[in-house]
Amino acid sequence: QKTAYEILACLEFRRVLFRSRHFLGDSFFYVVNRLGADNILWGDLVTQEVKGQHSVGRLSNPQDITVVNSEEAYVTRLASSKILKMNPRTGAVLKEIDPFANVDEKTAASSDSDGFPEFTWMRVWGNQLLIVMQRLATDEGYIPSNKSQIAILDLQKDSVEKIVTLAKTNPVTEIKVWENNLAIGLAGKLGQLDGGIEMFDSELNSLGLITTEEKLGGDIIDCAILSKERGIAIVAKDIYSSKSKTQLVVFQLSDGRVVSTLKDPGTFSLHQLLVDPVRNIFYVADRDRLKPGIWVYSSETLEPLFLEKYDVGLPPYHMILVE
Repeated sequence: QKTAYEILACLEFRRVLFRSRHFLGDSFFYVVNRLGADNILWGDLVTQEVKGQHSVGRLSNPQDITVVNSEEAYVTRLASSKILKMNPRTGAVLKEIDPFANVDEKTAASSDSDGFPEFTWMRVWGNQLLIVMQRLATDEGYIPSNKSQIAILDLQKDSVEKIVTLAKTNPVTEIKVWENNLAIGLAGKLGQLDGGIEMFDSELNSLGLITTEEKLGGDIIDCAILSKERGIAIVAKDIYSSKSKTQLVVFQLSDGRVVSTLKDPGTFSLHQLLVDPVRNIFYVADRDRLKPGIWVYSSETLEPLFLEKYDVGLPPYHMILVE
């Protein structure tokens, strides 16, 4: 029986799978091949046939792709100070965008000590493209600098109009959407419980932290908002010890406190959360080396819909919903 959505999971460690989520009518998928491969692969979503593969710069370490139409896509690269705009089908470079060219606060928003702002996830929001800048000192072991930010790019002008500084450092999750709000998980320095989850309204005004790593009890790996009352998060415990593990916890939006632990595999394996608001369920990627798979939960009851996780063969790295 066909459902409104199906899941695609990318199984290789350095690949992230995306469909052009913001271009309705497109029937192609796009794969970001990260450091060492440094290219974009695309193919037919129906036949699953690979159509092409395009380099985005040697050792540039691409992180995300947003396809806005059949001829235009934006690519973020960890080892580049510019946003790449390209034709996703032909691979032709349309332009490289300097995010700080037209921003008054250029000095305050400039790159950190390694010269790169560490562009990662993107999300289209109206006529804007939100671009996450981790701002890590990659030459010092990828430690966060004094601030992390989101660049707001006008899709009509291809220029950054504003830069928002986040409440904490080191954004590690995608920009999550819940109704008209946005949320992002900020991990800070690993092992120090100095991060949190920040919420924004539809105008990209910060609503502050809805919870902190101290309340969650671990370093944030991923997060999602399920309702006006509760959210979920994957957190890492004892990250630098031999007893390190991940847990899936439920927290209250009213005070950010954990109310229950849904999953505790005892290993460092839980990796990503994906919410399907249409079917009112959510998925949990489990990268257990011996038995990898995807758990499926009800967003209402928080109960697993199946006794066993869905076997995907290899450890799942990233999931998306495909209409």
